[in-house]
Amino acid sequence: MWATWGAEMGLNEQQMMALAYAMGHSIQTLRRVYERLTPEEKRQPIDQVINEVILGQEAEGSAAAAMPLEQAMAVFRQLSLQDQLLLKNWLDSLDSPMD
Repeated sequence: MWATWGAEMGLNEQQMMALAYAMGHSIQTLRRVYERLTPEEKRQPIDQVINEVILGQEAEGSAAAAMPLEQAMAVFRQLSLQDQLLLKNWLDSLDSPMD
């Protein structure tokens, strides 16, 4: 119950790692077994950052509206190579292996 709640409440990576440790699991096992988020819910933090930080749009309610992929790629291509690499590295850091 705590692991599902933690995933739904948006605990940060360090908090999820601590919860996994307390439960005697790896973080990958904790996510695979307990995380009940839909693909849209998993993508929401990335969409929110793209909309708020890159496009300067405010989120509507508690979640930002999803940007069409074509529009996101157009914005990405307008970034400098250094900014593209920084964004790619940041997005890669959000990805967690699912075993």
